[in-house]
Amino acid sequence: MHGRQSKPEQKSSPEQNLGIPELTGLILDTTREMFAYLDPEMRLQWVNQAVSQAMRSSAEEMIGHRCYELWHQRTAPCQGCPVQTALQTGQVEESELTTSDSRTWLVRGYPVFGEQGEISGVVQFGQDITERKRLDQELVKSKKLESVGILAGGIAHDFNNFLAIIMGNIELAQWSIDEGSEAGIALEQAVKACQGAQKLTQKFLTFAQGGEPVPEVVDLEPVARDAASLSLAGSNVSAEYHFPQDLWQVNIDGSQIREALNQVFRNAREAMPNGGWLSLSARNVSQVSDRPGRALSLPDGEYVKLSVRDNGKGISQRVLPKIFDPYFTTKERGRHKGTGLGLTIAHSVVRKHGGHMEARSKENAGTTIFIYLPAVVEPPRGNGRPGKQRMEALRQENRKGRILVMDDEEMILDLARHMLHRFGYETVCVTDGDQALAAYRKALTTQAAFDAVILDLTVKGGMGGLETLKQLQAIDPEVTVLVSSGYANDPILTEYARHGFRGAIPKPYQSAELKEALDAALAWE
Repeated sequence: MHGRQSKPEQKSSPEQNLGIPELTGLILDTTREMFAYLDPEMRLQWVNQAVSQAMRSSAEEMIGHRCYELWHQRTAPCQGCPVQTALQTGQVEESELTTSDSRTWLVRGYPVFGEQGEISGVVQFGQDITERKRLDQELVKSKKLESVGILAGGIAHDFNNFLAIIMGNIELAQWSIDEGSEAGIALEQAVKACQGAQKLTQKFLTFAQGGEPVPEVVDLEPVARDAASLSLAGSNVSAEYHFPQDLWQVNIDGSQIREALNQVFRNAREAMPNGGWLSLSARNVSQVSDRPGRALSLPDGEYVKLSVRDNGKGISQRVLPKIFDPYFTTKERGRHKGTGLGLTIAHSVVRKHGGHMEARSKENAGTTIFIYLPAVVEPPRGNGRPGKQRMEALRQENRKGRILVMDDEEMILDLARHMLHRFGYETVCVTDGDQALAAYRKALTTQAAFDAVILDLTVKGGMGGLETLKQLQAIDPEVTVLVSSGYANDPILTEYARHGFRGAIPKPYQSAELKEALDAALAWE
């Protein structure tokens, strides 16, 4: 106890003088919450065992002291103190107070009235709600990210459809223009701009609903080293690595985790404009509650915990809870400045891997980011793969056949028809699942069966790709179907074989990508 005041004269038996029944005192002493009785001058008259344990002082040592002098070393009541307010209003008052050690307390003041109706004291209730507040904030953050993700996913889907039309028509124009001509060079620049826009939509899809990872069993160290090397290249920030030899493997989508780490490392680099160091360390964690009194929003289990520490300028406690919020940034917006999406993307990627991400920091004392990733239990099953020899043989020939294409965008159908015609395929185009089923049945009865079917995953106002696939398989169990979508990271695209498809064509795509996916599906074993 620091700055404790000299002890005033103590009453010999405060519990008896207050008239607290023995059973009531016993009950209050067994609770984890802190209870105290104070007189109108805010002097402690009785405290339960929880107060004594928290203050590491006996009840006798605390009786007679003003609470704010004893507990907070103040000369006046704390700002917003509900005990003082209850003494003034005669009503039950409640408030959340943050102490100097950054813990949050729920404090209530219950006024006690004497025989003449005067306020004779107040009962103070205190509960440490730091962890509850943190978990509530995690839940709100998760809901916020989910809402933004749904919006972002929808925007990215529509944007990818537009890009598919733009890039497809550019490619059609390139077929009839000399590559080295002025127009050909201009079209090539336009393609590069579209590819840049495509990468932007990928950032939205990374944390959008449906942007699920495609995991594989890997060592985390090379992924982290590669990301750090790329992010810190050309800077005066050095990196040091501490990875134990017995570190467990993780089941992750390497490209997604690498991108998440890039965002973390770039933030650290920007926090050290005059140079500094970045420390990466990892360890095995058998249960996530690895600090006494600290619980994470993760189930207990086996995890790899990655710690990324810098010696930058740090983050204030006011700003720290907001750093994973969408579009929150402390940097100016504009050229080479922040957009507020980097750490949001990183947080969402880790969460979609079944992990957890949090930060600890103090101003002028650096920042540490902790990332928990589930350790490997069993190697994941991969998608089926086409026979390599058959696929290579098909690539060497200009395969001719009939292809059925379903998409609710007429312009995308026109592009697919042109591209497939160039590769020698006859193409039939439809706009929804019902039309696709009718066309497929008709083709079977006329001895002009389709070699493959390409289905758009989502169709406005009609039957989409997944339901259409199921009904096609009921008609023909050997049907060859590929799925296409502007939701490029949709789990149905990333794990297409698990859903019964033989290939996936994310939008936007160019003719070479369409042919490669089609050849692979036709070579399926």
